Amino acid sequence: CLRFSYGHGQLQESAGCWRDVRYTASNDAPDGLRRTEGLGFQVTMSQYGYPWFLEKVDWETMTFRAPHGQYMLFNNPSMQQAYHARYGQIRDVRDDFIQVNKIQQLMQQFDEIPACLGYLEDVLMQICLCAFRKDVFQQIKPLLKKEYVEEALAGGVSLCWPSVNRVLQPRYRPVHLVTGKRLTVQSIDVLFAWLWGWREDQFQRKHWSEKPYRLLYRRSCETIRLLRGKGHAREWRQKLKNSFIRSNWLLPYPQGDRFMKRQAGTQQVCWWSTYHTGVHAYYRNQEERGILRQPFSSSHINHYPLDGWRLSPDPAQYMPYEVEPEHHLSDLSEVEVYERVLQL
Repeated sequence: CLRFSYGHGQLQESAGCWRDVRYTASNDAPDGLRRTEGLGFQVTMSQYGYPWFLEKVDWETMTFRAPHGQYMLFNNPSMQQAYHARYGQIRDVRDDFIQVNKIQQLMQQFDEIPACLGYLEDVLMQICLCAFRKDVFQQIKPLLKKEYVEEALAGGVSLCWPSVNRVLQPRYRPVHLVTGKRLTVQSIDVLFAWLWGWREDQFQRKHWSEKPYRLLYRRSCETIRLLRGKGHAREWRQKLKNSFIRSNWLLPYPQGDRFMKRQAGTQQVCWWSTYHTGVHAYYRNQEERGILRQPFSSSHINHYPLDGWRLSPDPAQYMPYEVEPEHHLSDLSEVEVYERVLQL
């Protein structure tokens, strides 16, 4: 835009700036027509006498609104990657915040349709839980095998004993579990409150209180509270907590000034192992009968009990199983989420 406004050339020469919507023949498109869109200066020039943007831009996130983004002649990620040397590292975090902002807009747009709101709340929950996994592995990135770094930092590795040990370099295996009656945190409820809560009078979170997953979680809670009330926001937080406890069996053990406590004099980090006697016994029985298949589908999470999860009694007693993380909703593109909401 600046090149044509302050430099040489005509705006008409830039299809991305001048045009609104255009259809061209394409063998790849389902209906034989390929749709492309520009900023629509041709339209606003005739209306106002000067060029301005059509209602296609989200000015809070500086991205294109749905459903226009998929058709725009500008490619945000590739353009930004050309100008940011470390864009590959910051893109994922930034995209998570943009995704939450887009969902907030959809919740405001469809605020009178409970089915849409419920679906979007589930998307928010998976984004927050996936962001937690990303932050955990970002914290221990130097300890990971190179071939697993990308998958782990994308939230694709579950927080379970087999999966975490699989992605760690040999000298950092097996993971170090914190145990004992003198441990500060004995309850999974207390650990959840420390990792996810935001009351500063309960726990110290120096240097890690603004981890991306915490900011995304708080933003999501606030959005649901404003649109659906305090009671519903409380229910959503409980739902996230239930999913978190039942699906993450190896958790970071924090310190007041560190997201993950380290063993003195080493790079080895400390993990809080979640254990459930009944679930362990069930899978051990299947294993003895030769019918156990791992990793377990994320659908197993819905069948696990809510109560009975506790700290592993000793380092040798843990959940030696792997359950796939839930990410089928958080992996959806903006367009796919929008289309699903329209269907609902």
